[in-house]
Amino acid sequence: MCKSLVSLFLCLLFAVPGLAQPTTKQTEKEIKLKQKIVAWGTQKNVTVKLNSGEKFEGHLAVIKDDSFTIQFIASDGKVTEHNVLYSSVDKLSSQRGSKAGRIVGNTALYVLAGLGIFALGVLILQARNQIFGLQPLAEARLHVQRVSAIFMLSTNISSSR
Repeated sequence: MCKSLVSLFLCLLFAVPGLAQPTTKQTEKEIKLKQKIVAWGTQKNVTVKLNSGEKFEGHLAVIKDDSFTIQFIASDGKVTEHNVLYSSVDKLSSQRGSKAGRIVGNTALYVLAGLGIFALGVLILQARNQIFGLQPLAEARLHVQRVSAIFMLSTNISSSR
């Protein structure tokens, strides 16, 4: 009778999913690492340092429940994949884009900012002219030329007397 109760208990223990303890339990570090990788998604450029001291730089190609795959170009020029277990990762960090890409992006940003400041200056000058009734630049030059001509005529008339 005792053997049948133990047998029944063992059958229930392994048959009901919540009662049996999983054989592979991920540590908190592995869970956080996995969450970070899933949040980044595939095609993210990363640097991975393993517990063994190996270091890989490439992009995430495949994300699995217990591992992920990094794809990179090896020294011989071939595209290589390396499967990495979450438990073997010492350090993981994301890489920014290439230096040339950052320079081009920053240059474009600065050029656009300069154009924006120039356009803002033009708009401010136009608004000032409208508010204070100032004439646009071409009309102001014409006005200066007329005043100069009148002044020269008046000086010629006064000198001829």
